[in-house]
Amino acid sequence: MSIIIDLIGAAIISSMLILMMITFQFSLYAAQDRMLYTMSMTDHMEMTATFLNNTIALAGVGVDPDDTVLHASADSLVFKTYWDFETETYDSTVNTISIKLDNAPTPYGTQILVAQNNVTLDYLGNIFWVKELKFRYYDLDDNLVNHPGYHKDDIRSAELRMAFFKAPERNKTPVETKLQFKCYFMNAYMQEGNPSLYEG
Repeated sequence: MSIIIDLIGAAIISSMLILMMITFQFSLYAAQDRMLYTMSMTDHMEMTATFLNNTIALAGVGVDPDDTVLHASADSLVFKTYWDFETETYDSTVNTISIKLDNAPTPYGTQILVAQNNVTLDYLGNIFWVKELKFRYYDLDDNLVNHPGYHKDDIRSAELRMAFFKAPERNKTPVETKLQFKCYFMNAYMQEGNPSLYEG
């Protein structure tokens, strides 16, 4: 009888050990997914920040600093520049560049749209997995511009706050990460001290 009890006890203990090993294996898979997610999302966020910073830095090329911004709101930015993002050259006519979130979400989140003269610049790369894009604006002295829609001529930099989300492969719960960075209108800054740099 004691042998049967020992066998039953051994079976229970071995079952618990097997269950623990299975649970541990799933934990490893989840940790691996999280690690891969973190690596891919970190690269994606770095690419996004670099791309948007390089784009906004070209705001106001050849334009009077006070006339650089056409539209400034909490969720979109529109500016003028003589830089042509399609040919990557200085253009003979002014171009209008807009940055905003797409109206229609996709399976990859909501896409950031960068358009030149109302034509989306798809070849520049798609920025997906975005949940939120917000702007705050600052003047030349780094003071927050209140009511930027009425004080567009004071804006010299933009702070972007973004939220990204993506579900790791095995864990379907979306993971949200946030990014905040500041972009300066470098040409507007340079022109402030030398008005002859822009065309009248």
